[in-house]
Amino acid sequence: APPAATLIAANDTRLFLAGCAGDPHAVIYSKQRNPGEIAAFHDSLTVPVPEAGGDITGLAFLNETLVVFRETAIYALDGQGFDNTGGGQNFQSRLVSSDCGAVNQESIALTPAGLVFKSSKGWYLLDRGWTTQYIGGPVCDYDSESVYSAHIVESQHQLRIVTSGRMLVFDYLVQAWAEWSISTGLHACMWN
Repeated sequence: APPAATLIAANDTRLFLAGCAGDPHAVIYSKQRNPGEIAAFHDSLTVPVPEAGGDITGLAFLNETLVVFRETAIYALDGQGFDNTGGGQNFQSRLVSSDCGAVNQESIALTPAGLVFKSSKGWYLLDRGWTTQYIGGPVCDYDSESVYSAHIVESQHQLRIVTSGRMLVFDYLVQAWAEWSISTGLHACMWN
């Protein structure tokens, strides 16, 4: 069994864990799993992530690559990882950004343009070319609010973000922000 973890992400063949008890600066990944199989772990399936940038705060996928967010840095884990017989090569950490990271897992969402996330400096986009762009100017007045959830509504080209004081809406098709007055929101989920 893997150690207790605060973050989890999955692709079609593996689970990835971070914020693990006893190893807070690593990502632990499962063996490759086939349809109908449960995830299995092995002690050697771990990737050290450089400690620069503070605690690991989030995991997401971009361009089929695992992205590890720290408080003030972003890393990509390149490669395929060891296979189930121990063959191949481990994932390799690559620094993507050394000046911004994500405040929490709940503030990260995948849009067609890339990963939108809230950093300590506001809202950013990590685009598919691996560059970060500040996009939060129109909503910078709300940067002090905690982010509870971020969800994509594809049919309306929207990213809807529940904060401690309102709902922020980012229309990623026209790159425009809106605000909805929902002061009592605690979280959100997609239904129907």
